Amino acid sequence: MRILLFISALLCNLNLCLGQTPELKKEIEIIVGGKDLKLGFALYDFSTGKSISINGNDRYPMQSVFKFPIGVALLDCVSRGEFALSDSVTLTKADLLPDLWSPIRERWPEGVRLPLVSVMTYMVAHSDNSATDFLIHKIGGVARIQDIVNRLGAKKINIRNNEAEIQGSWSVQFDNWTTPNAMVDFLRLMNDGKLLDKANTAVLWEIMASASSGSVNRLVPKTVTFARKTGYSGANSQGIIAAQNDVGIIELEDGRRVAYAIFLTDSTLGTDAGYDILAQIGKAIWKAYER
Repeated sequence: MRILLFISALLCNLNLCLGQTPELKKEIEIIVGGKDLKLGFALYDFSTGKSISINGNDRYPMQSVFKFPIGVALLDCVSRGEFALSDSVTLTKADLLPDLWSPIRERWPEGVRLPLVSVMTYMVAHSDNSATDFLIHKIGGVARIQDIVNRLGAKKINIRNNEAEIQGSWSVQFDNWTTPNAMVDFLRLMNDGKLLDKANTAVLWEIMASASSGSVNRLVPKTVTFARKTGYSGANSQGIIAAQNDVGIIELEDGRRVAYAIFLTDSTLGTDAGYDILAQIGKAIWKAYER
């Protein structure tokens, strides 16, 4: 009797795994259906190897999502002995440009000396633009960062400009682009330990899991971990939001993981409505894998 019950439960779980991805895709299409925006979405289930995508090969501006591959490039330099995360670095007042979002500048307007890992945390977890441009310069510029992520296996992740350049001109953001499928592939490389060694992968995971921005996990229990990076363009004079993005890896209560990439572009709905959509998609993913 116990064996029959076990087999029944196993088949039930198998059916859930095999059936959930098409249903999830339909639910996400319903969430964005009829709304004035374009969605790019990709998901990969590490447990089953199944994936889904919506406009998965189309290009989307990354905005601050590019801070994730920059963090990978920095940690690759650390693994090669160029830097140590414990190194103390100085951000001067000149590094903390007044027109860029910067929690570091808000706290230390005259400049500050911090461990390198703290600057990286400000960049990834708090999306600090001044920290980003400081680290881009330290690594050796956007061209070197592009070379590093390409060497590590990135495809269709295009990094051409720093934050000062992106924020200085609306059109420049479109030069820093990726596709949902490409970003999920990069997240898969991270999760599988193919980007970085074990120690640096753990550092990156912890920082991404502490991210303070975004709303994709707003409707999901706190026991579910979202290790993620967001990106947001703001609206132009026509009220169009070019990027309201969220990418990352979800770790469920039972340890299973799912990589996802959500890109919203050409939206006229407003910021709050965009965050509501991200939250609904996050909840839909969680519900699809809830046991």
